[in-house]
Amino acid sequence: MLAYSTDNGYTWTKYQDGAPVLADGWCADPKVFWYEDAEMAGGGTWVLLTSGEVKMYTSPDLKNWTYNSTLKLKNGSTISWECPDMYQVAVD
Repeated sequence: MLAYSTDNGYTWTKYQDGAPVLADGWCADPKVFWYEDAEMAGGGTWVLLTSGEVKMYTSPDLKNWTYNSTLKLKNGSTISWECPDMYQVAVD
């Protein structure tokens, strides 16, 4: 579900009450972050990682999400993690 605040987080309003953000299922402990990229439309995209079988989605507006991939190990098996996270690192 999605909620928004207009008073710096003191109160919250449900966006489309009862409507899931992801149409294809339940998502516990999601990680949502902004990925900045000047070459992308809008200067970047929102990224969502799901817990359990880690799936990645992207969105321009936090409301409409596109499935991108399921994270897998080198041998092709899926990974199951609680509270996944990603970090951008510099590569020389």
